[in-house]
Amino acid sequence: MNNQLFQGLLLGALVFQGVVIFSADAATPNRSKVSATKPAKPTAKPEAEPPLVINKTTIQDNGVRYELTGCRRESAATATSLVCRLLVTNRRKNDVAASLKVAGSRFIDRDGEEYLAKEVKLGSVKAEEEAQNTLIAGIPTKATVTFDAPAANVATMRVLAINHSPGDTLKFLDVKIGK
Repeated sequence: MNNQLFQGLLLGALVFQGVVIFSADAATPNRSKVSATKPAKPTAKPEAEPPLVINKTTIQDNGVRYELTGCRRESAATATSLVCRLLVTNRRKNDVAASLKVAGSRFIDRDGEEYLAKEVKLGSVKAEEEAQNTLIAGIPTKATVTFDAPAANVATMRVLAINHSPGDTLKFLDVKIGK
């Protein structure tokens, strides 16, 4: 068997296995250069896309649209709370399990004071830890996140962060507090 045919067969076998590549140098056709290649890396799972901020009050995350309809102080018999209301709409074709979580939900005012959520509600499910519910495709569901009310002079949240599933923490910026 001639030398070039042998090199061609060897090249094909080694390239097929992804181990070594031979390349012929055009200036010296009877010589071959050897270069090692790294084995192909396994393809990593694509990361989930970050939440899409549609406008100041609407964020879409993982196929679910969250529309902040407002935050305002509300008085009950024993205390005053700050309640943030949302409309949550599953934009997927199928129903999806979702939740709002107290842990990780908070807001920070203009002075840097942090306020932690004390209750969440998704549809009819209210909880002091996590409200889980099934979102029906295409149907808006009401939701709330409740905090202890800040001082009366706090009129704007620098950031309102709402921990939810499925997806990443939602972050609404410069949210006005209604009365």
